[in-house]
Amino acid sequence: MIGMRAICLAALCSVLLACGSSSKSSVTGRWNVVLTGAAAQQGQQGEQTTFTVSLVQSGTGLTGSLTSLVQPSSCFPASPPLSGSALSGQLTQQGEAIANFHATIQLPGTGTATNPLNLVGDLGTTSGGGLYTLESGVPSGCQFPTGTFSMNLMP
Repeated sequence: MIGMRAICLAALCSVLLACGSSSKSSVTGRWNVVLTGAAAQQGQQGEQTTFTVSLVQSGTGLTGSLTSLVQPSSCFPASPPLSGSALSGQLTQQGEAIANFHATIQLPGTGTATNPLNLVGDLGTTSGGGLYTLESGVPSGCQFPTGTFSMNLMP
């Protein structure tokens, strides 16, 4: 009888542990992203740009789009419109790399070319941050094509 109780208790603990680990582990949703340009000189603050992105996670892959530009800047102007710019990326398991998040947003560039915006850093289920770089096609007047970003899941 004691052996049967031990087996039932072990089975119950296993079920409870499995249920307890069912917390959200996906980054799917709408995110507020704030980019802060690296200051040209120490003591100066770089420009800030704010936009929202929609992310969909499938395994370790990410897809999505930039849904709105909230605060434009010299590097991320309102014209041409950035909304709808495609996002693709990857997540790695935590502890496997210095950064567990890498994404590229293909912003409109000159003519049919795109201007890739690379984001590299850490991303959890509700927040993240790291470094950004505009790879090519930097708009004229852009003083801060590199800097830091922070991301927060929107309610």
